[in-house]
Amino acid sequence: MSLKAIFTVVVTFSLTTPSLAQTLFDAMVLAHNNESTLTVQRAQLNAESENIGLAKSKLWRPNISVTGTISHDRTRVRDKTILNTTALDQETTNRTIDQTYGYTIELPLLDFSALKNIEQTRLSLSVDSSKLIQAEQQLLQKVVESYASVLLNRGLVALYERSSQDLNLQLQENEQMAAAGRRTIGNIINIEAKIASTRVQLQNAIGGLEKANEDFRLLVGKFPDNLQSSPKFLNMPETLEAALLAAAALNPTMLAAKTQVKASKMAVASAVARLLPTLDLTHTFTHTRDKTAQFGDTATGQQLDTVDSQNEFNLALQLSMPLYAAGSTRAKIRQVKKQLASDQLALSVTQNSTFSETTTAWNRVNTNKETMVLHEESLLLAIEAENSSAFRLERAQIAIDDYLLTRTARVLAEENRLRAKYSMLTDSTKLLVAIGFLTADLLNLPIEK
Repeated sequence: MSLKAIFTVVVTFSLTTPSLAQTLFDAMVLAHNNESTLTVQRAQLNAESENIGLAKSKLWRPNISVTGTISHDRTRVRDKTILNTTALDQETTNRTIDQTYGYTIELPLLDFSALKNIEQTRLSLSVDSSKLIQAEQQLLQKVVESYASVLLNRGLVALYERSSQDLNLQLQENEQMAAAGRRTIGNIINIEAKIASTRVQLQNAIGGLEKANEDFRLLVGKFPDNLQSSPKFLNMPETLEAALLAAAALNPTMLAAKTQVKASKMAVASAVARLLPTLDLTHTFTHTRDKTAQFGDTATGQQLDTVDSQNEFNLALQLSMPLYAAGSTRAKIRQVKKQLASDQLALSVTQNSTFSETTTAWNRVNTNKETMVLHEESLLLAIEAENSSAFRLERAQIAIDDYLLTRTARVLAEENRLRAKYSMLTDSTKLLVAIGFLTADLLNLPIEK
């Protein structure tokens, strides 16, 4: 199967039950909308997306600022002169108003470090997005396991209830036959022992069902009602090669590790770029207006006004070359290179574990398919053996104890088939998680975002 074909695969569910049934699909939607942790993570991811805008603001986007000042000075000078017997008193007042306003536009044209930082920010956001999908898959896997646990324990309760009822009927019949001398006390004791054992199994199944119901409520937000009896995943990968190819392309843990390595490489490039020159374009405009008013002797009312006005334009292209920053740049380069080596090692470990999980899940799914066939055949054989024993018991060809053995074998075969059925569902889910298919988008879940 090609990678393109894998990407187009959509995981769906078999919906063969009435429309009133609560499907696994419905449970996943309710659990997804009920999980506050995912809502918080999604909100944090949306907030982190603004980091891209912050990173872009340091390159190719202008910074515009406006300035303005106004000052008012007033000076009074009094000059008194005595000539002969005459006093001359003269007063002069100077008032100055200075007004200055302007703007500055700064445009970063070339900054290799900022350019690499933009891409690093995008990659870091992608890492967090993959981690969100990983948490989403874990939640949906829990829903499937809880759903299967409810169905399994319901089936076990129903199985042991039928078995207990059948044994009670057998006890009544054999007590009547014992009264007629056709059965012994030992036969009755054996049946009562089987009834007691079945009741213990029934109580255990009831306890398991109560726990499964409560776990389901905690996940989904409501108790299970009319659950779909036989949910299963369709469109599973047909070969192990296809599963491994899908895991390499879609597994969120693998994607996060790969993207983290890319982000670390970009962090190294950004740190190295701090040693490269930067180019900035700056444009300034300043308007200055000075108005001076001088008032002479108040008696004469003399006044002299002076107005000076000036406009200044400046356009500069600035090239900056970093030479030394107290060793911080070199230290930063060493730090991010060590982080890159750590992330590369983590990627190698993640790849090995992901492929191992995918292979194990694939093998379990295929083994379970074969096991299901064997359990079906074993159950048919057990039913035939029980019917044959019942027929021979009626004709007194075998003892009641021999019949009870075949009956116990049939109940055990039915229990094994039931467990294998829902084990198949949970193992299929593990495979979907390993290949990255168990997501709200691929499942087309109508979730609240």
